[in-house]
Amino acid sequence: MKKLSILLLVAMGCFFQNLSAQKISEVDMDLIKKETQDSLSPTYYPTLIDRLLAFDTTLTKHEYQLLYYGNVFYKSYNPYGNAKQESEFMLLFKKQDYEEAIPLGKQVLQENPVNIDIIFKLMVCYHQLDKKVMAKKYAKNYYAFLETIYNSGDGKGIKSAYVVIKVSDEYAILGDLDLKIVQQALRGTTDVLTISKGSRGNANKKKKKRIKELYFNVSLPFAQLSKMFDK
Repeated sequence: MKKLSILLLVAMGCFFQNLSAQKISEVDMDLIKKETQDSLSPTYYPTLIDRLLAFDTTLTKHEYQLLYYGNVFYKSYNPYGNAKQESEFMLLFKKQDYEEAIPLGKQVLQENPVNIDIIFKLMVCYHQLDKKVMAKKYAKNYYAFLETIYNSGDGKGIKSAYVVIKVSDEYAILGDLDLKIVQQALRGTTDVLTISKGSRGNANKKKKKRIKELYFNVSLPFAQLSKMFDK
């Protein structure tokens, strides 16, 4: 069954491998590739990466979008793998050994700075160590990336699904909305999460309207999975 599941994923990845050359929900991948791959442009991807690592406060919403979705064209993009340092960081983080965890987390971000989970956990590390200035710097990047995902769709259906570059980024959105899932199903390249009846969510307290399902488009990580198997 496990082998069959992998084969199914690969097949879908092959079918959708050209999705990065079109518009997905509200994300124009053609435009993002054009803007981030021109070495003479101020939005050239390595330039944006340098600014992100330097905590450049002048980064715009559009530039965060380029950083997030442009990551699929980046050499270190790997939506399904963890670097050795990342695994070691996670162990130290779970032990609440924040001082020792921080250098490893920074190493992970040096390899690929668009790692939402590590950015969040580094924010927590600095917050727990009462280093508020650094905590705020990581918080700014973290919430800017979440906003980028929120702006990619509305999460209410397949055609308007939130677009993520890693399946794990779905859980960052769930955490931000204070939602818990009871079921997860894949419909083509859309991950459909059924939300627990007991969690109304942060975003809907005023309206008192419960979110029943959230939709995430995962065609970009699927396409990368296909490329990995082709190699």
